[in-house]
Amino acid sequence: MSKRPLLSGLLVALLAAASPAAAYGASYEEVLKFLAATGAVADSDAPAADEPITRGDALKIMLDMREETRAQVERRRGRLSRLALFLDVPPDDPIAPYAETAFALRITSGFSDRTLRPSDAIPAEEAIALLMRAHRQDGEPSDGDGEWYAQFVRAALRRNLIGDPRSMRVGQAITRGQFFDMAYRVGVMIRDNLDAFPGPVANAGPLRNERGPGAGAAAGASRHVAARPAENGSVVVASPANDQSTINGFRSSRDFAITIPSLGILDLPIAHPDDTQSKEGLLAPLRDGVGHLFSYPGRGGKIMIYGHSSGYAWDVSRYTKIFRQVNKLKEGDRVYVTFGGNLFEYEVTGQQTISPADAGPFSGEGEELILYTCWPPNSIKKRLIVRAAPVETVAVR
Repeated sequence: MSKRPLLSGLLVALLAAASPAAAYGASYEEVLKFLAATGAVADSDAPAADEPITRGDALKIMLDMREETRAQVERRRGRLSRLALFLDVPPDDPIAPYAETAFALRITSGFSDRTLRPSDAIPAEEAIALLMRAHRQDGEPSDGDGEWYAQFVRAALRRNLIGDPRSMRVGQAITRGQFFDMAYRVGVMIRDNLDAFPGPVANAGPLRNERGPGAGAAAGASRHVAARPAENGSVVVASPANDQSTINGFRSSRDFAITIPSLGILDLPIAHPDDTQSKEGLLAPLRDGVGHLFSYPGRGGKIMIYGHSSGYAWDVSRYTKIFRQVNKLKEGDRVYVTFGGNLFEYEVTGQQTISPADAGPFSGEGEELILYTCWPPNSIKKRLIVRAAPVETVAVR
């Protein structure tokens, strides 16, 4: 990528274009008014709808919505044991009575390491499941379910509690607007003794969990088939590779790295920019490797990995031309990404040149790894993208 001012407008515009738009059953103000009337939020509370909501805040809202659970929280307040139930929620933490109430009601059991992580953003599927449990809404299990949350997401879809399923991705943080809207919908449904929230039902179909072709097969032992984005609203999500020889050969000791064996790119560092709103911020990761935007491996969205194809003559950085050869990638070539201690395997499905302002490839259903660079080399007229789909997949609709 050239170091001329090409990213300042381009990637910032892509960020805005790819951000999911909220679709509410009522206006945000009406939703807030409803939740304030239940006691779940303060009358003056008007947080930005597009901000992620934390696990602790989500638990507080869902428990404060119902008089019965709110009373249970109050009974525990001031009577908490000195021995913390969750290691990261001390007894004097304001969230502690909510955490213990949620545990007692089997809304959540926390993580296996005895933490709750209340300050972390809560992923969409977990928020849906906890909200359903908090309001005593049964899930709808199926013999084909492979994930614990599947039955709750299926039930929420059938009861029209998710206004815009296409704006959510498994594993990605849910926004306050999305969570508040679901809480509003389930509150109205219970208040009016309805089987489902009234209004148009989103075109999302039933939720499904299924292994893609080749899942679990040993690398090299048989031909893997990369999963293409499924039809009818399915979301294709990568799962970590499980073949030990593949893991040993390509997993990095770094937190986030990419390996492209056919191009001789090995253990290339990936970094998410600290500042995504300026040219300087977006270019900063390219001094030490390549940059990242949008989703992450295993979370069901579009993953952009961007890097230079060229630079100024005096720039001798080892990463200045790191993506100069990506056009040589062919369908079927493998790309390996280490993230969160796991190795994710992708298969190249094709490439194309696009205009600098084209955000189309970064929207739509399904997980996809997209390598992105200026094209042709020594030019900023076009962008080359190389697309790759997960080899090991779980499809959730």
